[in-house]
Amino acid sequence: MKPDPFDPTTAPEVHMRARYAFDCQMEAELDPDTPVYPYDAWLKFIRQTSPFQDNHRWVAWDEDRRDIVGAGFIGLGRTDENRHLANFDIHVLPARRREGLGTALLREIVDVAEADERTVLGSGTVQHHEAEKFLAAMTMTQKMLDRRSRCYINKVPQELLDDWIANGEAKASAAGYSLLFFPSPIPDGYREGFLDVLRTMNDAPRDDLDMEDWVMTEERLADRERRQAASGDLEWLMVVRHDETGEFVSFTGLEWHPSVPQLLWQGGTAVKPAHRGHAIGRWIKASMMQKVRTEQSEAEFIDTWNAGSNKWMLAINDDLGFSPYLWYTDWQAPLADIKAAAAAK
Repeated sequence: MKPDPFDPTTAPEVHMRARYAFDCQMEAELDPDTPVYPYDAWLKFIRQTSPFQDNHRWVAWDEDRRDIVGAGFIGLGRTDENRHLANFDIHVLPARRREGLGTALLREIVDVAEADERTVLGSGTVQHHEAEKFLAAMTMTQKMLDRRSRCYINKVPQELLDDWIANGEAKASAAGYSLLFFPSPIPDGYREGFLDVLRTMNDAPRDDLDMEDWVMTEERLADRERRQAASGDLEWLMVVRHDETGEFVSFTGLEWHPSVPQLLWQGGTAVKPAHRGHAIGRWIKASMMQKVRTEQSEAEFIDTWNAGSNKWMLAINDDLGFSPYLWYTDWQAPLADIKAAAAAK
């Protein structure tokens, strides 16, 4: 069975409904305890486009061409960095596995990546899922282990938040720092400073991944904000400013969609190396949690991702009330090796 290209910006309604049903089935298998976006919200998300990434999708239909039984995706970044790399996803319904659908989808992905002169492909799986065997058979190797953590907001002791905030205010304020809050889009006058502190995320562990630093620019930030507005996503941001210089030295962010108000996604959190040791990380995390608790009554839990080797951020998250929810493995291999393995199937 040869997969069909699938373009969500032009696909008819009946095909989009079939794709949504497929995605919901996959989510029920891989992440059954997380609410899915309703169809209208999902539709806005999947139809997004960006000048900084070309998206290619394929689907495999059942024999009646009514239901989708497999899907593949690859994103080709249009930035100066990581031009050697592209990441892909492949999903096949449990009842239709071991029929060659995954390999057929992978061949389409490899052809597009090779035509774009990519040399390394990456993908990810839930740890211990049977997809790991498929990626290993395609010569891919595990490069990093990610921990997805979940914090139930109402289970965080108020005394803990009060202590972290008071300690942060005492230590950081005494050292000349102040806390600022703003919702996305980031106001003029803050954007350059935010872009600067955002690049601190490149300090996060990447273990054995073949990946260059990502460089966020004003143009890419504006594009991200445009896509947020188009999809209806909301974001809160906090930064810590060094008052003497005006430099932003730390940030944290939370994102959510109004259609699923109970779930918040933790974006990045970082503190510049030269400004660590003043309890800034705990101060900013607790302050954001307190704001959520006070102003978002429907919010129930926050999910976040960290490299399993990032012991510093995991320690802060654990102390705040996060606990392991799911583990994911990141895989990579040279495109040439994957192509040969797929061709041999």
